[in-house]
Amino acid sequence: MKNKEIINNLKDYADLTMASYGYFHLANPRYDFNQNDTDKKRLEYFRDIIGNNTAYPTHTDILNMEYKYFKDKKTKEIQNGFFDDDFLGGDFSPTQAKNFFAKYRLLIHQPNTDSGFSATLFQNKQTNEYILSFRGTKPDDMGDIKADKDLFLGNIPKEQYFDMLLFYNQCIGKIPFYVTSESKPKGQDTSFMCDKLDIKCSHSVEYKLWEKLYQRSTESKYKPYIVESLLKDSSLPPIPSNFTPPIDSTTKLTITGHSLGGALAQIFALCFANGLNKDSKSKDSNVSTTETHQDSIINEVYTFNAPLESRSVA
Repeated sequence: MKNKEIINNLKDYADLTMASYGYFHLANPRYDFNQNDTDKKRLEYFRDIIGNNTAYPTHTDILNMEYKYFKDKKTKEIQNGFFDDDFLGGDFSPTQAKNFFAKYRLLIHQPNTDSGFSATLFQNKQTNEYILSFRGTKPDDMGDIKADKDLFLGNIPKEQYFDMLLFYNQCIGKIPFYVTSESKPKGQDTSFMCDKLDIKCSHSVEYKLWEKLYQRSTESKYKPYIVESLLKDSSLPPIPSNFTPPIDSTTKLTITGHSLGGALAQIFALCFANGLNKDSKSKDSNVSTTETHQDSIINEVYTFNAPLESRSVA
């Protein structure tokens, strides 16, 4: 690979990593903006400045730095103080944002979960390459702060780790993005007190997973944004029969991440670095040829500003 190609790759994957910070859930017409005062304010402000009471921000709008901050209605001064909310929060120039989405297709975006985890699945329109980008630390997110503390102490941030694996398994269609109350596992202890007191109870792993999925299905702030092309009927939720997974368990992925997201990118790569190189031999004679030469789904990994995390998970 020539130096120019290496530099261009670094630039492209840096853009993809930066794009993972986008508030793409704001482009989702199925999102209930009334459940979040800040997001409701963002939508109303956006519609006011473009003069369209039914519009939603496009993906390009969300990355466009011209829409990064709110402006005072009277003075037109940018409101970018420490305690001020971002408007759409983008960091791309208008041309950069436009060129980005001319090259890449956004497929699925997971907004901040209760652990602080957020990631986005992109696809290169020209090469059909799939890129999974993990968002880094947001200073105002306590889940991210806790995850950073875990990494600082040399531990894996378990809550974000589990959310990362859950998101991947949802993208490949193994676990649903949306569940209903009728799908709750039967015969489980659903005691209110055992949850609140964190005492030993009979909750199964199956029930705990359903509970997490149900929370994200009913609480709008956790709902993933899935582009309409992956839904058979865009007016219906992404139940398994209505969702077409863009990738499967054999799809090659390029992984990117910044800061905390860089740590998650490395952990993800380690989780799926299964199989031996085709030139290597298995030490276990009981391992079949197929397993011995199984390829990893990891294509490449690009991390940015993640030196501390690298030492923690190496």
